[in-house]
Amino acid sequence: MTALVDVGIPTHGTPRFLRAAVESVVGQTMPDWRLTVSANGPGSGEIRALLEPYLDDERVRFVWTDDLIGGPANASKALEGTGAPFVALLHDDDRWDLEFLQRRVAFLEAKRSCGFVFSACDFIDETGRVLFRFDPGCTEGVQPRQAFLRTLYRRNVVGIPTVLARRTALDEVRPSLTQLILFYDYELWLRLGSLHDVGYLDVADAAYRLHSTQTTRGESHNMGEHRLRLLDQVEPFMVAHLPRREIRRARACAHLHAAADAARDREPRDAVRNLSQALRTYPPALVDPVVARLVVGALRQQARQRAAWRRAQSRASGDAEHALQPVGQPDGQRDHGEGRIGPAHGREDGAA
Repeated sequence: MTALVDVGIPTHGTPRFLRAAVESVVGQTMPDWRLTVSANGPGSGEIRALLEPYLDDERVRFVWTDDLIGGPANASKALEGTGAPFVALLHDDDRWDLEFLQRRVAFLEAKRSCGFVFSACDFIDETGRVLFRFDPGCTEGVQPRQAFLRTLYRRNVVGIPTVLARRTALDEVRPSLTQLILFYDYELWLRLGSLHDVGYLDVADAAYRLHSTQTTRGESHNMGEHRLRLLDQVEPFMVAHLPRREIRRARACAHLHAAADAARDREPRDAVRNLSQALRTYPPALVDPVVARLVVGALRQQARQRAAWRRAQSRASGDAEHALQPVGQPDGQRDHGEGRIGPAHGREDGAA
């Protein structure tokens, strides 16, 4: 069958939140989509059982890779759909509001210069409670290529579950999502943003779930080093699109972030090494206000994300403890409302 949007959900193992992700696609107000759920490894009976209620819908298919090929490669396989003009990736622990696709298709059909469109994003815990909202601070509408690329190179403002991309733009950059870097989605946004304008919708109609088994949680102490690996990957093609000063400044920021990570983890040699590298790469690093703002902002976001993981785990543990209480025992002041604790950002692969 043909479709207007190809949606890919990469999955693996025993995905606790897969059904919620699929439901958020099946319930879309725009029905012209095709969903491919791709299991990294053998197609387990557990995953098939979760999907069984949906497989009678000809728009839903289940595939698997047989061998373990890693999260990025599985994400690529999940996007091998019908050749639809628009493409979206949804990890198996995230979800969309029901007008997600309708809003984005309408935007990209009206704004032909944009390679993709994204939005703000709610971060939720294991129970679906909103922990905080990540607001990129963009103005709704078209983000001109050169200005937005500078912003995006300085920090990732694009949440992975918020994106709908134009297939022709993806074909142009020929993305090769790689296991070599943690932020493989960020690399893709940079490749697309280097060639196309980008669209922004001032809504938060996608949710990114924080939970104890995320890849990013295990790597959260080492984000500066992961950013350096990303820059190694993207610098060869970014030099044609950004001033050399901007590229040196970004690398110095990453080294300073890595130095702060090492200092926090009581690794003084690594801290000194990264501080020295920052100054060699970009000598004004310690007096440049842009560098200070970016590094402090990144460290604050990192701290907020780690705190949110702790809160999410604590809340999930509390709910589990409550479930063991005798029927009728009061649960005190547990609140299932939509709390807000401020902006933060991060990512997960959801398909490791």
